[in-house]
Amino acid sequence: MHAQIVKSVDHSETFASRLKFFKNAMRKKRAKQYKRLMALYSTSFGFREPYQILLDGNFATTATSYKINLETQLSKVMQGSIKQMYTLCSINELRQSGEKEHSRALQFLSQLEKRGCSHLGSSVSSAECLASIIGNENEHRYCVATQNRKLREKLRGIPGVPLLYINRTVLIFEPPSYVTLEKAKQIEIAKTLPSTDEMNFLKMTNSDAKNKIGAKSKAKKKHKGPKQPNPLSCKKSKKKPSQKIATKNIIEISKNTSETRKRKRENDEKEEYIEQNKDGQSIDSNANGSIGLVNGTEHIIKERKRKRKKKKRKKNEELPQNRSNDVDEEISSSGAESK
Repeated sequence: MHAQIVKSVDHSETFASRLKFFKNAMRKKRAKQYKRLMALYSTSFGFREPYQILLDGNFATTATSYKINLETQLSKVMQGSIKQMYTLCSINELRQSGEKEHSRALQFLSQLEKRGCSHLGSSVSSAECLASIIGNENEHRYCVATQNRKLREKLRGIPGVPLLYINRTVLIFEPPSYVTLEKAKQIEIAKTLPSTDEMNFLKMTNSDAKNKIGAKSKAKKKHKGPKQPNPLSCKKSKKKPSQKIATKNIIEISKNTSETRKRKRENDEKEEYIEQNKDGQSIDSNANGSIGLVNGTEHIIKERKRKRKKKKRKKNEELPQNRSNDVDEEISSSGAESK
């Protein structure tokens, strides 16, 4: 019996520890989800702290019945500081019911901040009052905490309205509706596009560029008239010899003529020297005699070359301009012959 009792105690402890672990895991998971939701509402729709929350009468009665501390729970769910608000229509609805359970809710709501509405003379249900405050776009960035399912279904059709409700003892933050997600996508795409001021600036710059291009195109317009022949079908004109090529040819020709003249002169001088010295020498001359003749001719040729070089230097110093005039005349004559 003792062993059986011990086993039952162990089973109860393990079950309680598993429940705690499961609850903690679910809380962490919900906290991550709520953080993502608030990031979406803050980036896309411009929600800022302190977050304004409109409380319904039914929501206040359920919170007081389960003894939930709404300040701490709402600040955890919304991931920041909050501001709880109520309307006169919600309090009038609780007073008209006359139930004892609503007395605690009335005391709780009276401590919160009051949000004015346009239903002062005629009292309206809290659902209609909250729907009129939010409107079609939720301009004032309100969050709505209500237990009314019809009101929640209606507000899901309006983009950018965070909804809260209590399930048993747990405060739940509803995931965003399809309308809010589509609106968030449109807002994110619009952020990448240029603004109206930027578009006006671009239009001004583009108009100036178009005017400049139009002025250029007008200036480049060709006058109508007889068209010229296709250049590909015509024969190419022969290029005339340029002056540089003519001067090069003249210089090369002059060099060749001067070299041939020098060779002729040297040969003539050698022959003249040999004929002059034939009478002085015998026919049976040795090899040394022939060598002496050759050396003598070379000596005479070198002296004559020196004399010619001196004459050329004197002529170049005296008449530098005459030579340039002669070259110009030769170039003009070569050009006329080519024509």
